[in-house]
Amino acid sequence: MILYTAVPTDICAADYAGYLSLLPPELQKKNLRFKKLNDRLLNLFGKLLLKKALEIRKITKYTLADIRYGPYNRPYFDDTMDFSISHSGRYAVCALATNSRLGIDTEEIAALPENYKDIMQDTEWEEIVRAAQPEKAFAVHWTKKESLIKADNTAIAQHLRDIDIKGRRIQRHAKTWYQHSILLNARHSTCLTTDSSSYYGYIEYFDSRYLL
Repeated sequence: MILYTAVPTDICAADYAGYLSLLPPELQKKNLRFKKLNDRLLNLFGKLLLKKALEIRKITKYTLADIRYGPYNRPYFDDTMDFSISHSGRYAVCALATNSRLGIDTEEIAALPENYKDIMQDTEWEEIVRAAQPEKAFAVHWTKKESLIKADNTAIAQHLRDIDIKGRRIQRHAKTWYQHSILLNARHSTCLTTDSSSYYGYIEYFDSRYLL
């Protein structure tokens, strides 16, 4: 299951407080540590999407208060239920699955960041700069790498350049992963990495007003 939403740009203090009250106290504290309002909102609505996904699946065994954090601060519930949250620009996205490991990443297509050349292999960077839409090509490569790192539970700062992705099937750390391109909108590149070869998941957009 994948849910996504656009974070409102005109949210007032009272509405923000109302949304924030839906999180357990510890997650409220984490949210308030973000200095920028947009970062708070993206973090907040990512968690609310997870809450909504649990409600849709009628899963009562887990709540937001049950989120744990493993190595590299990866959030999870337990071995039977996994989730992944990402956000970029104004959009937040959450993927939830049972009996499967996954990682999702979304990236707003924007100006090509040249300082990111060092995290791409030479052939990848050459492909990016020669593409008809270099900004989109970069976002595609980036989300493939980051979603794999999230699923594989690897430190994000490490090994990005070493990750060589050709095709949708990847062998990494003695485990096989599969990548699925997810279309949210024309402004974002989104990739889901799972240990399942097929993905027939439910994808739905939620207006932020309906996450209350």
